[in-house]
Amino acid sequence: YVHRIGRTARAGREGKAFSFVTRRDFNRLKDIQKYTKTKIKSQPVPTLEDIKDTKISDITEGIRKELKHDGLGKYKEIVEDLTTEDFTSLDVAAAILKLHIKEELENKSETAANHQPIVTGGSGRLYLSLGHTNQITPAHILAAILDSTSLNKDDVGKIDIFDRFSFVEVPANKSQEVISNLSGGRINGRNVRVEESKPRSR
Repeated sequence: YVHRIGRTARAGREGKAFSFVTRRDFNRLKDIQKYTKTKIKSQPVPTLEDIKDTKISDITEGIRKELKHDGLGKYKEIVEDLTTEDFTSLDVAAAILKLHIKEELENKSETAANHQPIVTGGSGRLYLSLGHTNQITPAHILAAILDSTSLNKDDVGKIDIFDRFSFVEVPANKSQEVISNLSGGRINGRNVRVEESKPRSR
């Protein structure tokens, strides 16, 4: 730990180091603080909305910089073409910004989420091929698992739903039962594929 964090300020540089800690790591973190004689500030992991707000701010600043430079000619032509279709330039700019932000956030969230490691302790993390765009809610996923397996409500852990996919935690010894009984079936009237979450490649 000390070696890793020390790399942040190697050769006189400055920086910030972040450690992602689960409940089962709290005692280990306390030992590290005691050993290093320092206090590690605790804060919640940013939500998708927090990330979205930060991304919007970054994109907005990038737009300001582009507006100060030349080279926008061909893009202005595209905007002019669209404004002949009863769209205002403000409508066009807003639509482009929306598409850019949505695509980038979805790509980043899918990449990050798909590389979450499988929990090797008492629970396993399963991938489901349905998400917000399929009108899926945690209640739908919970109901589907309870209806098709021997699991009860207390067996089902955290459910994370993204735009195009979801994750659910279940006991490790029940993972295959959920996959076998739920994959290829339907959740809220939509076909679903269920598989173990892929571990991060190294």
